[in-house]
Amino acid sequence: MRWFNKLFASIGFVIFALGNLLPAASADTPQDLERLVISAPGSQYIGRHVQYIEDHNRSYRLEDVMRSSAWQMDDKESLNFGFSDSAYWLKIKLTSDVSGNWYFWNRYSLLDKVTLYLCTADSKRRSQCRISTAGDSLPFAEREIAHPNLIFALPLTAGNSYDAYIFVDTQGTYQLPIELIDGESLRSGLLGNNILRGGYYSMMIVMGLYNLFIFFSIRDRSYLFYSAFVASFLLFHMSYEGSAFQYFWPNYPELNNIALPFFFALAQLAMSWFIPSFLRLEKYGPTSFRLFRIFSALAIVFMALALITPYRFSVSTQNLFSSLMAVSALVISTSFWLKGHRGARFFTIAWVMLITGMVVGNLSSLGIAPTNLLTLFGYQFGSFFEVIFLSLALGERIIRLQDEHTRARKKVVESQQEAIRYLQRYEDIYQNSINGHFRMDDSGAIIKANKSFTKLFGYQTESELLASNMLLTDYITTKKNSAELWENLNKNKRVQGFPITIRPYNSTSDLQVLITLRHDQSDDASIWIGSTLDVTHRHQNELDLQRLQTEKTQSLRQLVMGVSHEMNTPLGNIQLATTFVEDQIASLPDKQMQQDILTGLTHITTGVHRLSELNALIRSSAVADHPHQPETLLLRVWIQDWQQRIANRFPDIDLDVDIPQRNAIWHGYAVALDQILNQLVDNSWTHNEKMRQLKQRVKINIYINMGKELVVKYFDNGIGIKPELREEIFMPFYTTQRITAKSKGLGLYQTRNLVVELMKGEISWPETNKGFSICLHLPDMAYTSQETTRIR
Repeated sequence: MRWFNKLFASIGFVIFALGNLLPAASADTPQDLERLVISAPGSQYIGRHVQYIEDHNRSYRLEDVMRSSAWQMDDKESLNFGFSDSAYWLKIKLTSDVSGNWYFWNRYSLLDKVTLYLCTADSKRRSQCRISTAGDSLPFAEREIAHPNLIFALPLTAGNSYDAYIFVDTQGTYQLPIELIDGESLRSGLLGNNILRGGYYSMMIVMGLYNLFIFFSIRDRSYLFYSAFVASFLLFHMSYEGSAFQYFWPNYPELNNIALPFFFALAQLAMSWFIPSFLRLEKYGPTSFRLFRIFSALAIVFMALALITPYRFSVSTQNLFSSLMAVSALVISTSFWLKGHRGARFFTIAWVMLITGMVVGNLSSLGIAPTNLLTLFGYQFGSFFEVIFLSLALGERIIRLQDEHTRARKKVVESQQEAIRYLQRYEDIYQNSINGHFRMDDSGAIIKANKSFTKLFGYQTESELLASNMLLTDYITTKKNSAELWENLNKNKRVQGFPITIRPYNSTSDLQVLITLRHDQSDDASIWIGSTLDVTHRHQNELDLQRLQTEKTQSLRQLVMGVSHEMNTPLGNIQLATTFVEDQIASLPDKQMQQDILTGLTHITTGVHRLSELNALIRSSAVADHPHQPETLLLRVWIQDWQQRIANRFPDIDLDVDIPQRNAIWHGYAVALDQILNQLVDNSWTHNEKMRQLKQRVKINIYINMGKELVVKYFDNGIGIKPELREEIFMPFYTTQRITAKSKGLGLYQTRNLVVELMKGEISWPETNKGFSICLHLPDMAYTSQETTRIR
């Protein structure tokens, strides 16, 4: 679209330049002006019988132009000086052979001030002349003839000669299609003019309202924008031909300088909305759509400029802008027509009509084309045919929408039939599903159930179940289960996979069931839609697995503690034997033998010391043998203190701890939490020795979040651990650094015991690209206590 914009910008500049550079009229200086003889009723344009003087400074008086010899003459029937900074004086000599009222009728209304001086041929002063004034800069009531056009009375007497002087001053274009007409012909002409104006106004109003009603019916914005365009163009036209001044603001002539450019810009704005909407440019022509968004913005700018800039500047620039936008629409609609878009055909023809009228009207207002009925009412002719053809285009669009609606209804019928088939399939799936599906009312009574649900609760058929007036809560074995279920339903209006224990009808054994319920509306009735899944076997397997894990952990703990206990006696005996041997060494006569025995005792003492340390680690890893007291922690303060202690122990570690909640409080085992975090940091330090050798710093990030539980996410940038080894690291004595590990593989074993056995928490493994990561879920004892109390 860039070449398109540049092309029409250049055309607009050339038209504007020609309008200001071409002479307004070819002029000669005649020897003497022949008098126009009025001998019979009729009408004629007086352009060829008029002399004119250009008043550059608006300083001439009537007496000055009476004596002037600088009169010029034009050879056109209608004078048109285009835009000019000067005022003009016109002169016409009349001789009347008949008596009666004659008139000067100027069909162009947008002249600021026109003064007619009707003088007898021998008059030399202003006081000897009949003076009448009109124009859109004067109150409408001052006109002799109450009509939007400028009409001046000429009371002529048979046998007399007259000199008529006309002074014209305006900010707009000087279009002077002045017609000399007798009274009867004027009445006939005004009658025809009023009929045409009334017909035009009626047609525009009807078209605007008609399309507005269509918009309210089908909610297509194209019809709303088109109604807005018709209404705004009608206001522009009424301002253009003077009717708005006559009917709307006759006592405020200053509004005329604003009304025409403002309504012109308003019509351009409506046009810039209608065209993209009708042609669906946003979907089929995104570039053109953006161009018209620019046009919309420019139209709004012109509306604002109409209020503050000179009339001449506003009108001349808007003429070019309007032509550019209309030609742009023509090019786009033509391309759409060639592509086969329906509706673009009538739109293109309509726009050709409008463009023709606009171009003719613009050339006339710029003074390039002569002023006549065609050029003077170019806008009206073009807009009339444009409205007719656009109405046909919109009508064709309605037909297309009806066709689309018919096809859509056909698809809806087909979809409904397909939906019925799917519904039948769904009903079959619903009835034969292995899950139990049901509906119940707000009281808990079952109102619909499938086969699985019916059999799950001990009934043979759905009708048998419904006849029993079954209440779901009657089958829940514990009041705590029932209370929790309804508390969640009342709070959240739904539960997902909620575990309950039920006892079926005429059964002595319990079943473990997962129930899902959600609230719904059906025929203005409040119901619950749910499903059940029998997980008795899975629940039993989980209990068996949990019991097995507990027994395994207990056995392992007993084994470890047993080994620790059994090590105490031989360690004590070895220490006693070592002391005895040390006491007897001095009695040996051989010094070398004494030295050898002392060396052996040193090795024995070192081994015993290491075994004692190991035994102490084993005892400390058993949570049950070390009492822990719960505390209330202000997490941020406690973590800051712990972070400072770690920084003192490991100055080469970069430790960052993030706690979003500033005043988070946790009720739990502070000593155990300290041991856990210390062990994790110690692991990161011990198992990343290569990083330290390469002068790389170990970085640790801890994210702590407090909700119903304390969540601690721990990350480091070390070597990490393989997924298949995640569970093995919690086994006693498992370590990859046997020599340097201080806890001898019991550190993470103790960590697991503190999290799972002591705090009843959980351990999970967050996904990370590198390094070691672990997530601890530690319950808040105060919250757990409240939940226990509430359930009871």
